Amino acid sequence: MPLSYVDAIAAVTATAPYAYYAELVAASLLQDKENGIWLAASAAAVEAVLAEPLCRVRPVHEPVPKALQGSDAGTIFRHLVRMNDGAGHCPFKQAIAHTLQSVNAEHIAQRVGQHARQLAAELYSPVDYAWLDQFALQMPVYGMASALGVPEADLPEVAVLMQDFVACLAAGSSALQLEQGKQAAARLLALFRRLLEQASADYTASSPSLLFTLAQQAALLGRVDADVIVANAIGFMSQAYEATAALIANTLHVLACNETVRRQVAADPAFLHGCIAEVLRWDAPVQNTRRFAAEDCRVLGHTVRAGDTVLVVLAAANRDPAWNPQADVFDPRRRQRRCFSFGSGVHLCPGQQWAAQMAHAAISQLCGMPLDFSRLAKARSFRASANIRMRLYAGT
Repeated sequence: MPLSYVDAIAAVTATAPYAYYAELVAASLLQDKENGIWLAASAAAVEAVLAEPLCRVRPVHEPVPKALQGSDAGTIFRHLVRMNDGAGHCPFKQAIAHTLQSVNAEHIAQRVGQHARQLAAELYSPVDYAWLDQFALQMPVYGMASALGVPEADLPEVAVLMQDFVACLAAGSSALQLEQGKQAAARLLALFRRLLEQASADYTASSPSLLFTLAQQAALLGRVDADVIVANAIGFMSQAYEATAALIANTLHVLACNETVRRQVAADPAFLHGCIAEVLRWDAPVQNTRRFAAEDCRVLGHTVRAGDTVLVVLAAANRDPAWNPQADVFDPRRRQRRCFSFGSGVHLCPGQQWAAQMAHAAISQLCGMPLDFSRLAKARSFRASANIRMRLYAGT
């Protein structure tokens, strides 16, 4: 495949993209002049771009995508810490990190394990494995929404709203997807504004909701704007939605294709933690992200001009042998594993513990069910996306 932006995007949902990614790693940092976009693929290039303060998460002239401007979806997007840089980012990022880290791993496991059991029981079909795709997509929303304080009765609706909202954020969304996503955003904002108002009255010192904790942390920073708090609470779910679903689906496929690993997990459930950590590196759910040069800057000896876009190929960097020896080998016991799947630098995603625990609960539940793993190993299709690599089991 040519070393171009178009083909790098196509690689996200290709059956076997990693030989191509190896070529990108060898090139390190290059510009696809036909499309006017840089490709950063080696570990050194990815680290350098993500560390460069002039490489921003949004174009300077378009902080909110044009298609979302003036809508409730745009309101949420504008306030998301992960979509902002500088003074609007760093202090509130601390509030988000503290909030997500305020719940210990055991509590997360207990909460999401319950939802894994309930969803699996509701969705299970021995005939049509499309239920696995729905299970993977809904479980992260159920787990995160519940932790935020969404009532159990509202979880199915929130999962549908999140599906529509995330779809409208994708580049190339259809007019129908945009309209449905904007409507979903309006309903999510209304729900979370109401939950925020109720949070103080419902507060329990032993188990405060993540929404209440986020509001507390925001207040300590002098940030009491309800829409900022609510938008970032919704952002917890939107970030978890496809990325964690893909981690679940991709881990299931690794187990389906590798009987030895599957037996090790059966013999020692703790071994699954290493498998999930290795899937994050080896078949990354989030394959790439983007950065936009606010001004001319130098990256690994190249001049990236103001206005240039950089496609940051995280999945390629994860397989860079300079960072991970024998990078193409799947090794759950890998020592000093280095992984870019949650980003790097000031925009490092603080939700890694939640993603790993949700995936662990989901896979633990699935491994105890009567699934035909030889059938699952035949899954060859992927959810349509320019960034997320998620295997689908419908039709297997």
